[in-house]
Amino acid sequence: MVILMLATLYTNVGEGPFWAETSRVSNSCRDNWWTFFLYIENYIPAESCIPQGWYLGVDMQCYIVAVIIMVFLKKWSKMTLIGMGVLILLSTVVSFWNCYINRWAVVRVHFTAKADDYNFHYYIKTYTRCGPYLIGMICGYIIYNLKTSPRKYQLTMGKKFLYWMMCLTLLATCIYLPLSLTDDDDSIWQNALFIPVHRLVWSACVCSIVLMCVTDNADFVNSFLSMPIFQVVARLSYCAYIVHNFWILAKVISLKTVVNYYVHQVVVDSWGTTAVSLLLSFILSLMFEMPAPEIEKYCIKFVKKIFAVLSSAMGIKSKASNTL
Repeated sequence: MVILMLATLYTNVGEGPFWAETSRVSNSCRDNWWTFFLYIENYIPAESCIPQGWYLGVDMQCYIVAVIIMVFLKKWSKMTLIGMGVLILLSTVVSFWNCYINRWAVVRVHFTAKADDYNFHYYIKTYTRCGPYLIGMICGYIIYNLKTSPRKYQLTMGKKFLYWMMCLTLLATCIYLPLSLTDDDDSIWQNALFIPVHRLVWSACVCSIVLMCVTDNADFVNSFLSMPIFQVVARLSYCAYIVHNFWILAKVISLKTVVNYYVHQVVVDSWGTTAVSLLLSFILSLMFEMPAPEIEKYCIKFVKKIFAVLSSAMGIKSKASNTL
């Protein structure tokens, strides 16, 4: 439905000096909509209808591979875990080499002529993004074993404090270390190392927080993350992810005056964009996402009834032919 609205209505919902840019979005939806439905938009060298939709393609492709891995994990757990570790290492090496030979800088690459090459050849590719996904699978496997084990893993207060200090330090490093990296020749290998490794570190820290909550070693964090409000936000997160970019684009290209950015305005705009995105996602979820499972159940029941009628009719015909 979002693609349909972008292809038809998006160009008519606003105006501004740069509003003609919306026709580029609509045309890409008319021409390349099929790549989104096949989840291959991250490998097609064409303008994407939904620019942030590359993640959905990567997620589906990793999901297909994960099903195969789960089959091997059930029969040969140790060898499969080793194989997953090898895949993570290969993904990191390929990403490092790709970033190194193309001399991509982690901060400024999005604002240079190399942005398109970086996005298409590295940023949206499955083989460079599969590392965190595999780490999440390993975390899920560990949680499964913890749930089925009678053993309790309680840490002392000292170990808990040490863990949280290490975890928060690593997370802060992933956020603030790029500010010290430059795009000169001396920092090329540092950029190439940071780009693939920081995602692995971030995902490992997030998985470790989940493990701490599962083992009852993070009572406050577990209580906070278990608040009912997050269930509401989680139901709206998919639609918000799809529509937020187009609200930002509409807001920017409809401006008629020069904007001077400062901290207060950025904070207000960020919260305003979040609120509008959640409101739009609520409308989309209420109109399309929530009714979809019920419609699917109804269609499945209808198809089953048709097959039942056809099978019974064929059974009657076969009995009649046998009596004759």
